[in-house]
Amino acid sequence: MSFNQFEGILPTSITNLSSQLTFLTFGGNKIGGSIPSEISNLFHLNALDMNTNFLRGNLPASIGMHTNLQIFLVGANQLTGEIPSSLGNITQPLRLDLALNNFQGSIPLGIWNLEYVQLLALYGNKLNSTIPKQLMNISSTQLLDVSLNFLTGSLPTEIGKLQHIVKLNVSNNKLSAEVLGNIKLCGGIPELHLKPCPVQKQEKRKKRTALKLVLVIVIPALFLSLAVAFLSMLLTRKVKKKPLSSPSFGQFLPKVSYQELLNATGGFSSGNLIDSGNFGSVYNGTLSPTGITVVVKVLKLNQRGASKSFMAECEALRNIQHRNLVKLVSVCSRTDFHGNDFKALAYEFMPNGS
Repeated sequence: MSFNQFEGILPTSITNLSSQLTFLTFGGNKIGGSIPSEISNLFHLNALDMNTNFLRGNLPASIGMHTNLQIFLVGANQLTGEIPSSLGNITQPLRLDLALNNFQGSIPLGIWNLEYVQLLALYGNKLNSTIPKQLMNISSTQLLDVSLNFLTGSLPTEIGKLQHIVKLNVSNNKLSAEVLGNIKLCGGIPELHLKPCPVQKQEKRKKRTALKLVLVIVIPALFLSLAVAFLSMLLTRKVKKKPLSSPSFGQFLPKVSYQELLNATGGFSSGNLIDSGNFGSVYNGTLSPTGITVVVKVLKLNQRGASKSFMAECEALRNIQHRNLVKLVSVCSRTDFHGNDFKALAYEFMPNGS
């Protein structure tokens, strides 16, 4: 029943469906009301998708009885209250999306014990807890997004133990370090590229002595490098790359048009389709004339929150460089041949990746 624009209140009779039901989805509609606690009667559910509706009230604790859930999506609704700790009872590989609601209070510790969670989206709520060291337990996660909340405290160094992480977003919180909208983050693992934390005077003295020794070697080498770079610039000054016309993101990315992406993906054909989600579809293709193989994410701009997701992703990729983040090749924000807004991201293709 997804994306059919059904309206009305979610009927409690939905819990009378066959207890053998394994897949239930009605995302992308205009369904209101609350989620009945009797939803636990459907105890064989593997997938429950209620994203992008107008659901209100609390998320019932009985949802934790669905220990076989592998997909649970309630993002972009109007749910309130606290996230039930019973969600920590789920033992299967899980995609958990609670984003863009009005959840308050702490993130339950049980969430950080979901060993097999692959996607954990909690952004756009009013959560105000810390990020505990237990986050190292979600070792299978590929996407962790807790941005746009009121999280406090330090970002634990255990975050470096998330070996499968592809996207990490902790921006726009009250974390005690400066990264993506936070004001005091410092130190941590080198891959985070954070500024150094303040050190004691004695340590500073030692560093100054070491710095003097380094400068004796580095300064001559630096002048030599600058001279070589200047000569190289003179020889290649005729080769100029123009920045993308949109100044708010990707100022140093090559320009790409809607026509080029259309050609690259075979007209966004089903044969090139890799995946499709609530906010967009993903295609593979080859950009001409460079022959670069890319993965193109096309946003579904008619979905509530899609444009916000697009800008957040552009801003994050513009500011973060990480060995586990796939390279952004280009961005397209244009209109299609029908005059409709069109937004897409082109990523570097990873043959053996996700």
